[in-house]
Amino acid sequence: MSVATAVRHIIATDATVQSLASNRVAVDFIPEDSTMPALLLYIISEESEDCLSGFVGFETAKIRVECYGESRSQADALHAAARAALNGERGVYSNTFIKGIGQATGRSYLVDKPNDGTDHWLFRTIQTFEVSYNSF
Repeated sequence: MSVATAVRHIIATDATVQSLASNRVAVDFIPEDSTMPALLLYIISEESEDCLSGFVGFETAKIRVECYGESRSQADALHAAARAALNGERGVYSNTFIKGIGQATGRSYLVDKPNDGTDHWLFRTIQTFEVSYNSF
């Protein structure tokens, strides 16, 4: 399993995230007509640690979490819940031992202008997290 699957499991099983986004926590893409709010996460980089004897199994990934909402407050609330679920988390998820998760960047705020002729704006709150892990 990928580290993104493990991180998705952590976020998707959090009670506050579930109350806000239900099952709308996705890896790599969100279906176009999804109900909001929704959360998207994807790996932006991965590095493996080596030592003199070769690969040691310790890896680090940077994972971007994008929270979408029909309002700024909706996107921000989902982001706050996801951040609380991730920060400092450790344990085994989806056959991946998560050694630690921390914030790698500050938050970014974007607004997507509608391109379908409607007045349906989409708000995003984005943050990158660094995940230290071992895969089995």
